[in-house]
Order: sequence, then structure tokens, then C-alpha cells
Amino acid sequence: MKTKYLICVATVSVLSSIVATTTAALSATIVQSASVPLMPTNITDEPLTPVINPFDTSLGTLDAVTIEFNGLMSGDARSESLDAKPATLTWNLEGLFTLVGANNTTLFTQTATVRDSAVVAAYDGTLDFQGESAVSFIGLTANVSGEKTFTNGSVFNAFGGTEPVDFFFSAETISIVTGTANILNAIATKAQGDVQVTYDYTPSEPESVPEPATPLGLGLVAGLKLLWQRKEYR
Repeated sequence: MKTKYLICVATVSVLSSIVATTTAALSATIVQSASVPLMPTNITDEPLTPVINPFDTSLGTLDAVTIEFNGLMSGDARSESLDAKPATLTWNLEGLFTLVGANNTTLFTQTATVRDSAVVAAYDGTLDFQGESAVSFIGLTANVSGEKTFTNGSVFNAFGGTEPVDFFFSAETISIVTGTANILNAIATKAQGDVQVTYDYTPSEPESVPEPATPLGLGLVAGLKLLWQRKEYR
């Protein structure tokens, strides 16, 4: 009887390890991007390209939509002091970035600021943005970024529809040079933006099919059962 019990336990263990079916599908992701290239400000409701395609529901169930936004502004300023004495000139560049997405929803509103300063001499008598009475602030940049994840609501539902989703980018900049009452400035600013949309979804689960090892396990069980019967007969 003890021998039979041990054989039975061994059979169950072997069968448990051999007979298996395919497991549930793991989560998956799809990533799309769109952008607005660097262009002069101010920018109002500039469409990002390409449009973002909606989630293909035949692939499975959409679990979450993550939107990542990045904005950049850059500026050049040339200033000449007209004062009769030296002065410290400070340039402040401020940018307001806005991203509008699905259902005309404002997704991000962010501000970036950059500053630089320099000491200039008294006016040299020539208005040419050169010499010791002038200064150039070239290539100053500032960045903004943000991320939001949606698992329900109107924004989430828009990505599961049938129409592409549009994004619109706006950037307004304010440039101020301070330090003296008598100053002449030439300022140029630009901005750009981009967005990345990630779909997290659960793929449609295929029909569960026994692994090839299953017949082997069943055959082993049948053989052990026949062995028990022979021992009992003896």
C-alpha cells in the first residue's frame, strides 16, 4: 500500500509539471510622435504633425494613454547702450507654452524663463550693435516638459475612437532688456514643441491550447495505472 501511495504522488507531480496550457497574454505598448519644428514666435494653435492614429481595438483592450510634452524656446538679442556712462544690461526671456489635444482639451500650460547679463561701456558714438557699448546675447534657450496618463474620461476615450487625434501648439514669448533708460535692442525668438503618445494595452488572448507535452503526461499516467493493476493481480 505504501508503494502504491508513493507512485500515486509521483504521478500527480509529473502530471502537474507536464500538462500545461498557454498563459494569459502580457501587456504591450504602441508609441507615436508628432512635432512642430523651430519657428519664429508668437505661435498660435499650430498643428503638430503627423496626426496621432487612434488605438486599433482589434489588437486588444486599451488600458492607458500617456502623453509626454516637450517645448523649447531660443532667442538672440543685440543691445547697444546710448548712455554716457557704463551700464549693466540684463536680458530676460520668458515663454508661455500651451498644448491642446483631444476634444479641444488644454493638456499643458507651462512657462520657461532664461536670463543673462553683461556690462557695457559708455556709448561709443556709432549705432551698430558692435564695440564696447554693445552686447549680443546669442542662442539662449529654455525648456519645458510634462507628462500625463489617462485611464478613463473624454481624453482617454478619444484615442479609442475611429478618428485621428490632433494636437495644437502655442508659444508666446516676452523679451525685456533692462539696465539703462537709453538703449536700443534687436530681438528674435523662436519656439518648437513635440508630443509622444503611448498606448498601454492588453492584447487579445488567443485560444488556450494544450502544450505538446500533454500527450506524454497522459501516456505516463496510463502506464503507471496498468502497473498498479498488475501488482494487485499478483
